[in-house]
Amino acid sequence: LPGCGETFQASTNWATLNDMLDRQLSDGDYTECTYWIESPKGTVIEVEIVDYPWGHVSAGCSLAGFEIKTHKNQTVAGY
Repeated sequence: LPGCGETFQASTNWATLNDMLDRQLSDGDYTECTYWIESPKGTVIEVEIVDYPWGHVSAGCSLAGFEIKTHKNQTVAGY
């Protein structure tokens, strides 16, 4: 999607990321947007989900959701 996704450098200060996917721009069954949060090796990145407006609750992200990947192999499921 145009304008979707970005890479951020983590810092010691909290930062806010707001995103609302426009499903009308999707080219298929799924609307996907990838954000990368990077930090130096050995540091910890904290993520807080403040609002989740879709109302779907399910394991994984089959209906609507997000996935946080922390492993070296980014193709496997995260948390």
